[in-house]
Amino acid sequence: MPAKLQWVSVADEVVHVSQFASLKPKQRPRASCPVCGDQVIMKLGAKNAHHCAHKPDAVCAATSGETAVHLNSKLYIARKLEKEITRAQQDGDLPRLVIKELCGYKGGYYEKTCTEERSTVWAVGFDEVAVEVRVGNRQPDITLRHNGMDMAGIEVHVTNAVSDEKAADLELLGLPWIEVKGKPELYEGDWPWNSLQTLKVTRTGEGRWRCATCAAKEAEAAARKAEEARLEQERAEQAALWEKQKEHERNNGWHNRLCRVVDFYYSSGKKFRDMYQVQHLLDDGQEVGLRLQCVSQKVALLVLDDGDRDPMLRIAACFRSDINRQRAVIVDDSMKWSEPLDWDLLDARPDLDPMNPMTAHFGYRWDKYANKWRKRWR
Repeated sequence: MPAKLQWVSVADEVVHVSQFASLKPKQRPRASCPVCGDQVIMKLGAKNAHHCAHKPDAVCAATSGETAVHLNSKLYIARKLEKEITRAQQDGDLPRLVIKELCGYKGGYYEKTCTEERSTVWAVGFDEVAVEVRVGNRQPDITLRHNGMDMAGIEVHVTNAVSDEKAADLELLGLPWIEVKGKPELYEGDWPWNSLQTLKVTRTGEGRWRCATCAAKEAEAAARKAEEARLEQERAEQAALWEKQKEHERNNGWHNRLCRVVDFYYSSGKKFRDMYQVQHLLDDGQEVGLRLQCVSQKVALLVLDDGDRDPMLRIAACFRSDINRQRAVIVDDSMKWSEPLDWDLLDARPDLDPMNPMTAHFGYRWDKYANKWRKRWR
């Protein structure tokens, strides 16, 4: 059964409907809703909990079960704290509110929920309990006062907890506050709360309390997370530095521009494959020089600067001169100048490497009976 509103406004005073249970229906005063002001009917039977009801066609937030629980909880706590003030005055004591906090640590999926609790004397010496009064730019559900000065606030929530914005505003106002879960068990049943008991809160303005064991776990987890973040930052910085270095290398120094494979066949029956590379010198991405490099000789056969005219003609002449110098009976230079080899690809696919002696294809084969080279037919 949805929760019902249990508080009514009678003669401009908000009171609990049970106050009129001893009166006959005709003797009960006119009661109105403390939210919308419309007249309500008090339901004070013996079967259900005492409550009040709006007319069937009434439009009021208090007809919602959630709003009713919020109002019932808030007004019930306020009245009990007013009784605490009366008790303290009679006993010559100071009124106080003792709260109970459950450890708010949330561990991993397989970790048990902590059940540690602590009780704290939270508010002492208040002499007034105000409901829904403005404090600065905010309006706590309940405000505890001393000599007319706001000293503490109590927020009651059913579904939506105190927002971060409201918590920040209350902190700026310097108003300590607690958050209480509103529920029917708080104000009805066999053991409703009273001011002599501890009031269970979900959190305070200082945040959720952690026991010593869980606080140590949380600190360790935070330190581990910070260390992971630091390592991740270091990795990102190292990657950025590496990329910057690679970018500098791409735009500066000697880089392959063209390559050409040449096969040499000698009268002894031996064969040899070599590679010639045309490399250009870059300075901040600008070409400032060229050279012809032979892989087997590991030296530059020709170096040109950007002032040389017709550099490719000079490179072609140097290339032809060098292969003629090899004194091979057959020089197979049928493979044309091509783009530089992708060494990353060749690392993954060595069978595509033209310089790999295990997979390289030669155009001639040695005829050991005729002691000469014969063209290989494909």
